[in-house]
Amino acid sequence: MNREYYEQYRQVELNHWWFQGREVVLKSLVRRWLSARTDSSPIRILNVGCATGRSSEWLAEIGHVESVEYDAGCAEMARQFTGMAIQQGSAESLIYSDGSFDLVTAFDVLEHIQKDTVAAAELMRVCAPDGLVLVTVPAFQWLWSDHDLVNQHWRRYRRKELEALFVQASRDGAVAYSGYFNFWLCPVVMAVRLTQRLLKTLGLWSDKKPLISDFQRDNQNPMALVLRQLLSSEGRFVGSGRWWFPFGTSAYVGWLCANALKGSAVKNNS
Repeated sequence: MNREYYEQYRQVELNHWWFQGREVVLKSLVRRWLSARTDSSPIRILNVGCATGRSSEWLAEIGHVESVEYDAGCAEMARQFTGMAIQQGSAESLIYSDGSFDLVTAFDVLEHIQKDTVAAAELMRVCAPDGLVLVTVPAFQWLWSDHDLVNQHWRRYRRKELEALFVQASRDGAVAYSGYFNFWLCPVVMAVRLTQRLLKTLGLWSDKKPLISDFQRDNQNPMALVLRQLLSSEGRFVGSGRWWFPFGTSAYVGWLCANALKGSAVKNNS
């Protein structure tokens, strides 16, 4: 087990502007579902691909959380970091019974899985009627970069492709809402990616340079606070359901399981 690596990643999850801003956006998407929920019973949550556990910690503020992490070393470290029960397991073969959870989350997980349709079907299988499967992924294949290679991604998604994945794998239900986030910063990311490709085409970018994840870049400069605030600000838009962004560096979908479709105020595909 590389403890130093997991400790470093834990600090990234806690302190990097992107994770902090994403957390605000994710909480707003969960609250969007909660605001339409009529069942007052305690909420059962499954967090798939919890990494070092920060997402499980804030989900525990909402209900009882079970967590799954594929990497055994990471699961062990997450247990130590959080003091929570975290199982080692695969999103393609979850150990839980059908309909066990009211909310099933997989934040930036499906892009790591070759058979993403199988994983999507499993997420829906363990979600109860009237429950929600909430998934986020990196957006747009043409934004592919060293960051994707370092993080062992198989693909990036358009919003419609992410919706289609769940429709293809569907048992019952429909898309409650979907869209993009990290909209404000997307033009900057686009410009950087296109510049890198142009430099490579012109032979001005060395392939011998070590691959670097975006999360390894400086998070302590003054711009980090501004970047976090920009991303965080998107939470009020995606959470309200009254606004949607036409593009962004990340995509999300909330899949509403069958019985919740009848008269639900959350059913707003935006």
